[in-house]
Amino acid sequence: MAAIPLGVAPLIAALGARPALIQASMLLSPWVVAAGASGLDLLRMQWAYALSPLGSLDAPYPGLGAAVALYAGAGLILLILSARALRSPGRADDGGYG
Repeated sequence: MAAIPLGVAPLIAALGARPALIQASMLLSPWVVAAGASGLDLLRMQWAYALSPLGSLDAPYPGLGAAVALYAGAGLILLILSARALRSPGRADDGGYG
């Protein structure tokens, strides 16, 4: 998961290095968000320069508030979908055995 921003770097290079696109790729990885919130600049370390063009781009890390909102929203959507799946009428009720 930590390598997601490096994996989408070719896509970012093809679409243009827009700060919003770079921040969105950073938000896909909780490890990168946590590192950015703690002040550790993962994407501008020497290994990132060797593996990806993201290290040379000037884009700020997404804010902690944006990350919390995104992950809380995704968690809420997953909770709603799982609750709907558990209450769906087409589900066979065999008492848990079977």
